[in-house]
Amino acid sequence: MDTESKWLERREDHYLKHPNNCPICDSENIDAVGMMQHSDVKVNQCVICCDCRAEWGDVYTLTAVEIKSYPTDLVLGNLKNPNPNETFKR
Repeated sequence: MDTESKWLERREDHYLKHPNNCPICDSENIDAVGMMQHSDVKVNQCVICCDCRAEWGDVYTLTAVEIKSYPTDLVLGNLKNPNPNETFKR
């Protein structure tokens, strides 16, 4: 690995610990730009530094889910039942 690649890797590691600062110049003057782009497994957000003009992408991955509410009639009905034409035996 060349010197520049090692330096960039260290800066990326630093940014993961300090995500409010530019990974290049460490400025706090950064802005997310544009819309988030998503795929099935991750979301990307373009970010720029308003001081050094560096540009990078924050990558978000789904790590957990917290169900806040749900329709209980569905849980007691068809969601638990693999065949919606079949009734439950309680």
